[in-house]
Formats: sequence, structure tokens, C-alpha cells
Amino acid sequence: MPAPIRRVDELGFPLPAAFADHPDAPPRSKRTWGQLIYRWRWSLLLLLLPLLFGDSLIHGVRQAIAQRMLRNAQIHYFQNRLPEALASTDRALFWEPNTFDQWEAYQYRALIFEGMPKHAQESFDAWTEVIKRLEDPQRAKQYSDELRLAYSERASVGERIGRHRDAIADATIAVKLANNDRSRAETLNGRAYMRALANLELDRALEDVDESLRIVPGDANVIDTRAYVLFRLGKYDQARKDIDDAIRRLTGSPAGGFWFGPDNGPHIRAQDEEASINFRANQDALAVMYHHRGEIRKKQGQAEQGEKDFRKAEMLGYDPDRGIN
Repeated sequence: MPAPIRRVDELGFPLPAAFADHPDAPPRSKRTWGQLIYRWRWSLLLLLLPLLFGDSLIHGVRQAIAQRMLRNAQIHYFQNRLPEALASTDRALFWEPNTFDQWEAYQYRALIFEGMPKHAQESFDAWTEVIKRLEDPQRAKQYSDELRLAYSERASVGERIGRHRDAIADATIAVKLANNDRSRAETLNGRAYMRALANLELDRALEDVDESLRIVPGDANVIDTRAYVLFRLGKYDQARKDIDDAIRRLTGSPAGGFWFGPDNGPHIRAQDEEASINFRANQDALAVMYHHRGEIRKKQGQAEQGEKDFRKAEMLGYDPDRGIN
């Protein structure tokens, strides 16, 4: 069946089919230049804006759209809606791909890929883009903390994809960028852990953790790192003492901690809100600690107890593909 004839009104716009095909519909008029200009007025205006106001206006519009997309990415990321967050960063980079300000979009892109299994290489590449933008000599001092974080994160991701010596080199740069005691302790601990995971330069890794503990004595994460370095050195009894201490410091804190029920699942004391917050903040660290203790127990000939620790680590979210290792 042929398509029905479409009638138009006096301005040239199509009439609804039911009206256009009515015998009383007005006759089809010829289009004039005025009608065409009216019909395409918004498209013409967009074409004329650069001529009237220059490129600065268009740049401002593109930047505003990119910032809106980046805010959407942040919201999606904190809601753990990673595919939507990634799509929003892609849109932000589409609208403003080359400006320095887009280092934040690449940072979120890197963090999103870190949370997605099998995307470590994409995360590494995104951290490289962040570093490239932040290393500008005119901005390096202002953004030194962000640059330190980017090197530390790229070191962690680099270790996951087998770039062990590059990871240690990135961690060393992060140590040099540390501008206070706390950040120096964190970066020294990070470098020691990179060395332990790679099973390289273990004596120097012990020096790093000892210096870190002088700055933050009793820090559970640093004690865990020392335990893993000792494990790599074959000093299983010393490693076991440290890992037990690290776990106790997080689960037996004054906040109340948590306990494992008959189902081997973690349970939080409902009446203790501070304990709940403490647990959520330390869940990834605890997952790693339980896995480390499982490895140590197996070396000590306690295979059954080691398997229980491995199950606890899994329940808490231990996942090397997402960097929780």
C-alpha cells in the first residue's frame, strides 16, 4: 500500500495524517526562504554563535557539559554503578578530551576499572594519563598529593599485571613525593608491599616497614606488610605473630569489631554503630590479612585452619582481580 500523501500547514510543517488527508485540509503551500529559516532557526543559531562570540563561548559550553558528565560519573561511582560511571567519564572526555582539568575524569576512569575484574591494563593506562596531566612543572607542586596517589595506585595496578619492577619504581617516586609523616609512612608501606608481592628486595622491604612503624607505631596495615615480608623470607613463626597482631588490632578494637557466625559470615554488633563503621572501613584490609594468615598457617602445617582463613578472606571480598590482595 502506498504511503498516504502528507499535507503541510501554511508554515510548511507536516499536518497530522488524519487532518492532512481530510478533504477540507488547506492546500499544500510552496515553501519560502522565510519558512525554511524559521524551521531551522536553532540549527542556524548554533552555526552562527562561533562567528558572533568566538570560540570561547563554545569552549565554555563544552567544558560545562563535561563537568556535568563528570559529576554524574562521581555519583554513579559512589553508588557502585560502575558501567554507568564509566559511560559518564567517556562522555566527559568526549566533550573535553584534551584539557588539564580532565585529569579527574581519567582518575575516576582508573578507579572504575580497578573495581571491574579483568580490566587492570585499562586502569594502568588511565593512571598513566592522570600522571601525564599532573606532572606539568607549573602544576606539580599544587597537585603533589594527587600525583603521589596516582603513582601509588599505578604501582598497585602494575603489580597486578606483572610489571613488578615498574611497580617498585612507581612506589619509589610516591615515597619521594610524600610531603608529611603520614603520607611518607603510607608510601613506604606501599613500596614494601610491592617488593613482598614481587618477592624482590625483601631486606629493603623490611627497612621500609621498620621506618614506617617508627612514624605510625602499631599501625595494623604496616604490621600486616611486615608479616608478609617475613613470610616471603621463610620466617613463618615471626610472620604468624605479626599477622595475628594485625588482625587483633582491627577486629578487637575498642569499637567492638565483628565476629564470624556458624555460617562463616561476618556479623556486626547491631547496637554498636561505631563498630559497623570500623568494620566497613577495614573490610578489604581484613580480607587480605585473613588470606595472608591462611598462607602462613599452611606453611606451618595447619592446612585445615589455613582453609578456614581463606574462606573468611573470601567472605570479606578477597579478590586479586580487583586489587584486594
